[in-house]
Amino acid sequence: MKVNKTFRAGKRSACSAAATLPVVALLVASCSGGNATPGSADKAPDAKQPEAAAAATKDWTKEKVELTFYYMYDDDIEQGFREGDGARIQKKYPNITFKFLQNKKGTTLADIIATKTNVDFFGDTQSGVAKLRDVGLMDDLSDLIKKHKVDLSKVEPNAINAYTFAGNGILPGLPVKINSTALYYNKDLFDKFGVPYLTDNMTWEQVFETAKKLTRSDGGTPYYGLGLNISNMLYVNEKLPGLVNTQTRKATLHTDHWKKMMERIVPMATISGNQAANNDLANYGKSYIQFYKDRNIAIQVGNNTIYNILHQNGDGMRWDIATFPYFGDMPNAGPNSSPYGYFISKTSPNREIAFLAIAALLEESAQLDAARTDGAVPVIKNRSFLDTIGKDSQYLKGRNAKGLVPRIYGESIPVDPLYSAATGALNTAFYNVVAGKNDINTALREAEESANQKISTLGK
Repeated sequence: MKVNKTFRAGKRSACSAAATLPVVALLVASCSGGNATPGSADKAPDAKQPEAAAAATKDWTKEKVELTFYYMYDDDIEQGFREGDGARIQKKYPNITFKFLQNKKGTTLADIIATKTNVDFFGDTQSGVAKLRDVGLMDDLSDLIKKHKVDLSKVEPNAINAYTFAGNGILPGLPVKINSTALYYNKDLFDKFGVPYLTDNMTWEQVFETAKKLTRSDGGTPYYGLGLNISNMLYVNEKLPGLVNTQTRKATLHTDHWKKMMERIVPMATISGNQAANNDLANYGKSYIQFYKDRNIAIQVGNNTIYNILHQNGDGMRWDIATFPYFGDMPNAGPNSSPYGYFISKTSPNREIAFLAIAALLEESAQLDAARTDGAVPVIKNRSFLDTIGKDSQYLKGRNAKGLVPRIYGESIPVDPLYSAATGALNTAFYNVVAGKNDINTALREAEESANQKISTLGK
């Protein structure tokens, strides 16, 4: 997962007033009052009340503090963080400075644990939650969310779900942007073959017909209409489809649902009739390179991160964006998301101010600034931000930046060994069908058997 080079559902706030506040009133909503419990007026004063009151009114902008941020990948994003989310945090908390660490030789997660290095917060997607969970560094933020009245009802629920799924029911951090999927297309190839450009909110059936028109040979050079990314296409959903029965610990892949999804998508990967080409078009890692480097693929299903856009723009391609399509008979199904956010370390010596720092990134002003300058897709549900995305980004200037946002999100697949076994087997089944090694029924039956064999080796 590359981030901005500058990069089961959580409970809604019990404070009903927050729901009526205008969005500009921020996601970190402040509410007064509450429901008194019977007899509360007769109770003796709590000796801790003065201390709690002092903590509640503390000015967190005064005391200087250095927070250690650990980025869980090895690509160079320190400057991007400091100029982006770091600067947005400092706008509200100018007393905060940052120490930057990341997953490199000498400072891997294992190194951090072995040397007992203090980390205040980590940056990653839901896969990072699983890593922190497995090494005992995952914190539970429910107390701080309640204390500081963070209104999660304004956040895309699937982003919260992704974190709580990975945290086994615990919310260990806050998402600040959503990585998902969009369509990118090469305008030169559309012009070359006289095909109208893509538009937002097309169906997959319409995109498929367009791709057929763009799959041809010209002057001895083969051109292909569509490059796939099945990690999103195959798993589009309204609600997480059956992959594993967690009670029986058995995969559920040889089903009508997965047969139907295969029957929809395999034809998109086999338009050309050339087996070797089809294998590459079905493989995101290969097709994406062909799209932006070889430039012989007209439409590419791709991740909606600025990293991808940088690649395309750097090569000087005439490209644009369209929203991720939907199947005509599945209008409420969308691609799964991979929300990027920040997680407080269980061992943080600055737990509360670190939490307030990442909560500041959920305020509307911070969300819209990230959208405007970085092209980041906000995590807030209010879609008034669509026209804001990429306004100050040279990479998105003159392009349909709002196409980066899917019309709807599906449920994210849990980060879990059982689900990983199932999706790994299902992906292999898809590639085998595309390669002509198996028919769909055989591929799904073998996928289920393979997944169950893998699951049987996993500890409970």
